[in-house]
Amino acid sequence: MIKTGQVNFGFTVLLNFLLISCWESKEIQIDEFIGTYAFTYPSGEVEVLLINHDSTYRKDIYLTSVDFQEEAVPKYSSKGRWLIVRKNELEFDNWLMYSSLRNPHSILSEPFCATMLNTYWIKRYGRNPEILIFDETDYVFKKIN
Repeated sequence: MIKTGQVNFGFTVLLNFLLISCWESKEIQIDEFIGTYAFTYPSGEVEVLLINHDSTYRKDIYLTSVDFQEEAVPKYSSKGRWLIVRKNELEFDNWLMYSSLRNPHSILSEPFCATMLNTYWIKRYGRNPEILIFDETDYVFKKIN
């Protein structure tokens, strides 16, 4: 005879396994990684990353989503190289720092370029890939193509 406690424990173990398998960060698949990612600041500005096969990227910041959609000249732009550090961890050189301490609510008065460490590519079940700059502040780029 199976007791209620055993069924609940078994269900909990199964549920944890399913959640871990759905949310587990996977090794970067280059063909899925390459493409265009976008992030919209609370202020309405749009930051776009174009990730290329040759380990280069371009980052553009547009004043509005309309400017981005109409391919207007970006407010700021930078180019650099990306590197897979391990599994799904990324490093970007010449990253245009537009916000203070990876907080999209705190825009810098003067952007500058630096090396961006500790960023992660995530492919969650049933969703487009994302690049996490700082998940706690929702600074997350979503793949748009």
